[in-house]
Amino acid sequence: MYFDSNGLLGPTINEEYSENGVLFTLEYIMLAEELLNKKGSLDAETTHNYLMAKNKLSAAIMGSRNPEGYYAFPDSVHHMAPEDQFASHDNLTAMISHSYREDLGDTERIWKYNKFSRPGLDANGKSERVPLHPRDVIYYGALNGNVIARLFLPLFFIITLVSMVGDGTSGKLLSFVRVKTLRWTWTYGIITYMLRFTNTKTWRHVFAEYFKEPNHPNNILAAQIWKD
Repeated sequence: MYFDSNGLLGPTINEEYSENGVLFTLEYIMLAEELLNKKGSLDAETTHNYLMAKNKLSAAIMGSRNPEGYYAFPDSVHHMAPEDQFASHDNLTAMISHSYREDLGDTERIWKYNKFSRPGLDANGKSERVPLHPRDVIYYGALNGNVIARLFLPLFFIITLVSMVGDGTSGKLLSFVRVKTLRWTWTYGIITYMLRFTNTKTWRHVFAEYFKEPNHPNNILAAQIWKD
């Protein structure tokens, strides 16, 4: 099974408590919705996994709230070392994206405590704030309807276009998540076209390069959406 005991998706089979399970699960949800839009229906297994993933991802996000404002995953969701239990950049992006899409109420909370930096630990185990990339500052603010952040969305668009050429597969998949969350159909079309000029020609190839196992659920859905 690729879904762990918490209903979150791992990068390999039978991996419990994946480091970026929150992000991988959101990608599965988005792929299932993309396939549903294309075919008009989903098979029984995909439908089950899709509904489970949405519910379990929402539960994981709400369960990781900390009274001090940050998000940290308990051992029951996350098996990494203590310094990695803070929501990583990738997971934080997935969390605010899913919260926005599902109206969980965490979008404003995540932005409030992570406007320009996120919590983490330095090499000595002391708490520190890790600066956010300007792209994430704009993205988090825009999802919250911040007027200034929305004025900088053209810069976000430019950074996204550049990253499609310069980023690896992980960066490309984060762009996929951000643009799909913003529902920018035209931007999605542009970055999809730009993939032709990279070593990963389609989104199917991006997912296949990142998730090495052919039977990974994200690869299976991607293969049904984007044909070679």
